[in-house]
Amino acid sequence: MKSVSLPVKMLLLFAASLACIWGALFFELNRSRERDIADAQIATVFQARLYAENAKSVIKRLDEVMFDLRHYWNNEEEFTEHVHRQSAHISDIAFQIGVIGKDGYLAYSNLQKVQERVDLREREHFKVHAAEPVQDRLFISKPLKGKVSGRWTIQFTRPIIHEGKFEGVIVLSADPELFTRFNKALNLVGDSSLAISAADGSLMARYPDNDAHLGKTISGAPYQAPDAPDTGYFPRKSTVDGVERIYGYRKLQEYGLNFVIGHSLPEILARHDDQHYFMTLAALLVSLGLGVLFLILHQSLSARQAVSRQLLQSEERFKRMTKLTLVGMIIHDGKQITDVNPTFCQMFGYEQDELVGKSFEFLLTEESRAIVRQKIAEKCEDPYEVEAVRKDGSVFPAELVGRNVVYSGEPVRVASVADITERKLAQAELQASEERYHSLFAGSKVPNLLIDPASGEIVDANKAASDFYGYGVDQLKRMKISDINLATKEEVAQEMERAKREQRSDFHFRHRLASGEIRNVEVHSGPINVDGKTILYSLVFDETVRVRLEAERRKLIRAIEQSPVSIMISNTKGEIEYVNPRFLENAGYELSEVLGQNPRILKSGKTPPEAYAQLWGAITAGEEWHGELCNRKKNGELFWEQASISPVLDGEGKITHYLGVKEDMTECRRVAEELKRSRGELEQFAYVASHDLRQPLRMVSSYLQLIERKLGPALEGDLREFMDFALGGAKRMDQLIVSLLEYSRTGRSAEPFAEVKLSDVIRESCLNLEVAIADAKADIRVADDFPAIQGHWMELVRLFQNLIGNAIKYRSPERPIRIDINFTREGGELIVRVKDNGMGMDTKDHGRAFAIFQRLVKGDQHEGTGIGLAVCKKIVEQHKGRIWIESALGEGCCFYMAFPAQDA
Repeated sequence: MKSVSLPVKMLLLFAASLACIWGALFFELNRSRERDIADAQIATVFQARLYAENAKSVIKRLDEVMFDLRHYWNNEEEFTEHVHRQSAHISDIAFQIGVIGKDGYLAYSNLQKVQERVDLREREHFKVHAAEPVQDRLFISKPLKGKVSGRWTIQFTRPIIHEGKFEGVIVLSADPELFTRFNKALNLVGDSSLAISAADGSLMARYPDNDAHLGKTISGAPYQAPDAPDTGYFPRKSTVDGVERIYGYRKLQEYGLNFVIGHSLPEILARHDDQHYFMTLAALLVSLGLGVLFLILHQSLSARQAVSRQLLQSEERFKRMTKLTLVGMIIHDGKQITDVNPTFCQMFGYEQDELVGKSFEFLLTEESRAIVRQKIAEKCEDPYEVEAVRKDGSVFPAELVGRNVVYSGEPVRVASVADITERKLAQAELQASEERYHSLFAGSKVPNLLIDPASGEIVDANKAASDFYGYGVDQLKRMKISDINLATKEEVAQEMERAKREQRSDFHFRHRLASGEIRNVEVHSGPINVDGKTILYSLVFDETVRVRLEAERRKLIRAIEQSPVSIMISNTKGEIEYVNPRFLENAGYELSEVLGQNPRILKSGKTPPEAYAQLWGAITAGEEWHGELCNRKKNGELFWEQASISPVLDGEGKITHYLGVKEDMTECRRVAEELKRSRGELEQFAYVASHDLRQPLRMVSSYLQLIERKLGPALEGDLREFMDFALGGAKRMDQLIVSLLEYSRTGRSAEPFAEVKLSDVIRESCLNLEVAIADAKADIRVADDFPAIQGHWMELVRLFQNLIGNAIKYRSPERPIRIDINFTREGGELIVRVKDNGMGMDTKDHGRAFAIFQRLVKGDQHEGTGIGLAVCKKIVEQHKGRIWIESALGEGCCFYMAFPAQDA
């Protein structure tokens, strides 16, 4: 067999090398294209979810306003007031608040007063609610022209249902551009698009050219298929503007809305096209180098006679190639330029004769010259970047690939020069885009988790998730979602089934934080594709605070509105800003007559000016004021109120408002006056009756004594016993009348209170009981420095005389009697204690100990009338105090008395 010549073998090797180079190039380019498309798919899905969540929060705000307003529809004044408040609250998202009556005609609009009947019966949102009068649901209309505003609007509506009956429809009108303004937050540029459509494909808003596309219908989109998932992506040529895009979508089943983000496929592949260009250039240069190497080797094997001819042919071919190539080519000897091709001249802005023979270094910046010298010295053949200078002085980034060769018999360096300005811009844009995409995840204030659905492992988490759960990001990435979610697999499946049945995309779980605290959370989760693998992307919202605050807010509102006391809030100018229904009921005014007025509209002239001075002095100093006010109703009727008025402070401690809580005391005062009158009459009756009874009783006693003396010794046996019973009864009756007179006289003194030293009072009481104290050998110990109080000297002496006398009378025969009298100060009260070690009292008798005619021991054991402690109680209450007892049988008694303390 004839052997293959060496030149042929080299040619085959060259061909194989070229095949490998170009095959690898095409493989890498195809893989790069698929990777760019996959990255774009993830980004569009992520942006679509963000778009949908932002839109959902806006819809929820509008829905909460409708829930609030329709509650007041049956009260025109309150409804108008709440409309004004809510209009300011939602001015950034809605421009009109309206109500359609149950007859289908416009009943209210905050844009203008309803003067002409506007027929809205054919509006779809009215038909829907009228057809289902008791089904309370949110309806979102397609874009339509408002009959009042004349603008394109999307109308959000809910039925007004009162006591199970359909009363009309409340309407919030929003500009369709409400849903296109998110393009700035999502950084949509170029041919990127944003759209929201209804379930039937009707376009509700679109960016760009929103107005031009309203009312158009999208059909055949993958997300419109019945079995399409809530989140996904797809490539498609737009039926609206014809641009081919990669689309990501998010479906909100509960609202029947589809949110779609699209990025232009040509723009996505721009970086890929740059890579295609430069990798092709690199492959071309490598192929060119291999070709040159093949030619050199082929020439070395040829005969010496053909070397010059072949070299000449090679140089000619090289010149033609450099002239035809799309990259700049330069040949230099290390110092001066030998040759350049037309592309090089065009790139730098020079003619060929302006470059040949000159140093190549003037085409470089100072920093780049040193780099090129080093690469030449190293005989570097790898691509590297420099900064080149055009003829006009402008600087641009360039990529150089050089090689040392023999050209025209001389060693030279051949280099290709590529302007990589567009590549640099594309790289910068790509980096910025990647940073934006990353910031949407890492920089989000909402906890974000990426979860492997197969294993439940947390693939990634952002800082917000770390802050919320209390774990580091690295810790979270080593955990499973089951380490956080308290729900079992069965409970998770049940919640997902409930969400599907209720047509909602959010799930409600209980998550455990690192601290052990359990939080209620709302999770929005859906699948996305990452490097060909399905990953669950979850947004976690803390419901705990929102639910608690909402419940507390509603509870507080109900408590204030239903409060049995009147509540008023005024500003620092004294203008009334809020009153509750009980205030209006007590004062007899309508709400519109009170708001903005000064509380002096209630002034009756019966309250002393000093009381108002004390009131304003206290609250302007930041203190709370308590007292009674005599006010006048709208109809002129007077009424009394027990008021507590306090300042409301802001975070800096400044007074912003005043809060008044007042209870109508008119009836209480009337009853108290009646009780006082009745009590006075009763005491007067007791006094008169007691006084008049003593005279006939003395006569009975005198005649009994005369009979006893008359009979003399004949009075014996049963007759003596009968006489003793009669005399004893008369004596006890006289004691009872005396005690009753004493009780009725208590508190009847006309003398005003004066300062009384309790130490002197106790000393006087002990002097009055000197004989009894000595007979009982009582040890009485009184605290030093007893303070003074305001009171009546004689009444207080009777008080302590009764208590000390009772302690002596009911002493225990088992031990010497001891009585301790001391005091303490507690708050604004002086607490006086009288304690003995006598017989004591059963705890069940404490409640009736101070009642009149109540005796707690047998009459044959100790004499008494059962009035002494009742007198004590009456004296203490006369001094605006209170008295109580602590005791047990056999352990003595301790009487406590609380008097208003005097300032020290």
